[in-house]
Amino acid sequence: MEEDKYLIEEGGGGSEKLFTYEFVNVLHLSISFLLLFTSYNTTQNLESILNGSHGLASLGVLYISFSLSSILLANTVLDLLNPRMSLVLGSFCYFCYIGGNLSIIPGAILYVAAIITGFGASVLWTAQGVYLQQNSNDTNMGRHSGVFWSIFQLNSIVGNLIAQFVLNSNDGDGCGDGSLVDNILIGFFAALTLVSVISFFFLRKSPVEKKSVSASINIVEEEWGAPVKKKLDILSVFKLLADLRILHIVPMMIYIGITVPVYFGFITSRIGSGWSGYMMTIFGIFDTLGSVLAGQLSDKFGRLPVVIFGAVSSIIGLILIFFAGVCRTSEDVQSCGSEEVTTTTYQCSSHVVALFFAGAVMNGLADGVFNTQNYALIGDYFNDNATTAYALNVFVKSTTSGAFFFLIIWIPFAAVAGIMTVLVLLTVCTTFLLTRRFEKVSSVKDS
Repeated sequence: MEEDKYLIEEGGGGSEKLFTYEFVNVLHLSISFLLLFTSYNTTQNLESILNGSHGLASLGVLYISFSLSSILLANTVLDLLNPRMSLVLGSFCYFCYIGGNLSIIPGAILYVAAIITGFGASVLWTAQGVYLQQNSNDTNMGRHSGVFWSIFQLNSIVGNLIAQFVLNSNDGDGCGDGSLVDNILIGFFAALTLVSVISFFFLRKSPVEKKSVSASINIVEEEWGAPVKKKLDILSVFKLLADLRILHIVPMMIYIGITVPVYFGFITSRIGSGWSGYMMTIFGIFDTLGSVLAGQLSDKFGRLPVVIFGAVSSIIGLILIFFAGVCRTSEDVQSCGSEEVTTTTYQCSSHVVALFFAGAVMNGLADGVFNTQNYALIGDYFNDNATTAYALNVFVKSTTSGAFFFLIIWIPFAAVAGIMTVLVLLTVCTTFLLTRRFEKVSSVKDS
């Protein structure tokens, strides 16, 4: 077949073509995630406004379920299915949580939906990591990671602009009051989630799956070589922590895990629904830009310089957000959100909004860098053990996110920012040691 000839040319290291079979697969995967997370991430951004502290608690339950499922259940599902069908199942679970935010749904159902969605998230993200790795090699892993995250992060732009437009048509009624407009917005996002499920269903087989006798997720091939069976169990995930290479990446995993509740729960509640959509749109624009730059530049100049840039951006962004909170006047606090996440109508003063927006720029760049480099580093050093490494990656990040969705209800932002600063500096040090002490695992099989 012509398609197979094309695969041989690409795998054999011939002249590089942009729209290869594998690259088109990555684009399709990225667009499917864009559709899904335009719905979910925007709903998550509004959760503290829609449901107050209960919304944050439900997200904590979701991420704890995510964490446990990634170890106990996700890989069993991936054994039974394949990366593509696992993505279909995982994406459908998100429909439960988004629909659970409708005002006609009893509040307790939201927690049940959070548990289901946590399971789906573990399947979805583990399958995403493996499918991306199966369509990449050591020469394009950074680029493919950058393309995925840049397209994926467009959800922050598209979703938040949609939400801001709809909520601004609410004639002054606050988001979170159970209004018809709130329900229309959630209903639209639930429908868009189903569109993403259909898109995942039509993903094509990766070259690994096409050339394998078995379509099991536990088959790992290097540069489309002979299949090697890898039976994954729970202990193998934790045993990987004895590998010094993964320990060098763990600080980055923890940092990324903390950013989810901080960016999408804590900060949005501080600026309020009147500005949160615009702020997260700016965040999404620079997150996308950071992903594109990080993916391209890290393949050319190495991972470390890009990680250093991300660290500087993160620290500046945290300082700006901290001063945005300090500079709020008593009137701002009353109208822009108190320390308890309960209010729904906000009118922050212009200088406070400017600080929040500037912080969104820097934090967006940092988020794009670290998400891209997280996957690229795992692809660099664990190409021979990708499934286990991605499962551990999901476990560490989701456990951290779940814990901090509960903790940020009580911990002041200054303490959280201090923890993140320490982690980001530690990430720079461990990335330096990783890239100096260990060699990448080549995707070309040694003879």
